[in-house]
Amino acid sequence: MIEELNAPPLCSTSDAYLILNLGEAVFGIEVSKIIEMRNWLAVTRLPKTPDYVCGLRNVRGNIVPIMDLRQRLALAKKAHDKTTVVILLQVNDKARQTTKVMGLAVDAVSDALPIASNSIKAAPDFGQQLNTSYIKGLSEINGNLVTLLDTDMLFSIDALV
Repeated sequence: MIEELNAPPLCSTSDAYLILNLGEAVFGIEVSKIIEMRNWLAVTRLPKTPDYVCGLRNVRGNIVPIMDLRQRLALAKKAHDKTTVVILLQVNDKARQTTKVMGLAVDAVSDALPIASNSIKAAPDFGQQLNTSYIKGLSEINGNLVTLLDTDMLFSIDALV
């Protein structure tokens, strides 16, 4: 069970990814973006926000928006439970030229692994019907296709509307 992990040096390389599970789907996010991980805690829901915005949480005096990755990616909804992990990330807001802390609720985390840049393949082009701007690429790990996410794009104001 994950209580708190401050600035985790999960892997020694700059190309390390934390592997996330959303049901059968496997995703990865850059370890260098992670501030800490926490168990699921109740959030304050905001009116008139998209379903994927869980709400706000006070983390050591900072109000942090928490987003449900499962719903953000239009996967089947699942209630948060004792295995749900909230990953606090430092995100670059290119539109405002600032950084911010955002939370990402995921079903579970499994590992942190180095993924060589030459093993990352480009996301397929689905045309304008499907926005894949938040997909950094794809890599195969232990027979599983892992979708590597660009958290800056995933949390960008343009992508959230």
